[in-house]
Amino acid sequence: IATTSANEAGAYAVWVHDVARGVSSQLSFDIGEPWKPSWSPDGKELVFQAGFFENGDILRLATDGRTTAVPVVRSKEFESEPVCTRDGKRIVYATLETEPHRQNDLWYVETSSGAVPQRLFASRFNETFPSLSPDGRYLSFVSDKSGQVEVYVTDFPKAEQQYQVSYGGGVYAQWIGDEIFFVNQKTNKLLSARVRTRPEFQADMPRELFAADSAGVQLQIGADFTFKYTVTPDGKNIIAVKKLGASGGHSVTIVEQWIEEFHEKK
Repeated sequence: IATTSANEAGAYAVWVHDVARGVSSQLSFDIGEPWKPSWSPDGKELVFQAGFFENGDILRLATDGRTTAVPVVRSKEFESEPVCTRDGKRIVYATLETEPHRQNDLWYVETSSGAVPQRLFASRFNETFPSLSPDGRYLSFVSDKSGQVEVYVTDFPKAEQQYQVSYGGGVYAQWIGDEIFFVNQKTNKLLSARVRTRPEFQADMPRELFAADSAGVQLQIGADFTFKYTVTPDGKNIIAVKKLGASGGHSVTIVEQWIEEFHEKK
């Protein structure tokens, strides 16, 4: 499990938690404010954003112990939320642009040396939280174009079509297998929608899985746009952040075989 954690001095770093062995190791050193690490398809690298606001860049870092991070995207804008395509050839990310409006847009860049970043599509709305389908043909994202934040899907990389997945609010979207998971920001509940990508994209109505309060974990915290949960690739386990009492500390909690418990409650 890749996480961002702070030491007692408040300095953040990327850490990797080995679930099987029960050990944790610090992966990044001397990198200012690393956030939102995401795995490469082969597990040999992490991509993450470094810095906040107008100073964010996208970096790659090997997971074999080498501590030198390689820049992927550096500009005057703020880049964040990087994810790798399943073939490892592209990285999709969000950029906070200031002209002509202050808004978030989705971009992607080839991982080959010297590649020039490409905008996914241009709009006057905010698009964030990209997540790719397992076959790489579609991309889920979050947009406020309806007046409230919802989860949408577009064909990738052409981005010629858009399909709405959530209704009544949706953030922190993650595409795992044949489901898109997301959080309803109003109720603080985790939901999922079954989806199909062939012959064309289709989505079922979302179903509620559980409330963060009843599960004792955090799915969102106010305006903190950092993932507080993830789902394992097999869809059987949910990994979430849990607050530890009044001390303000946090721990990583794995909710194992959650789908069986969900069916029993239903």
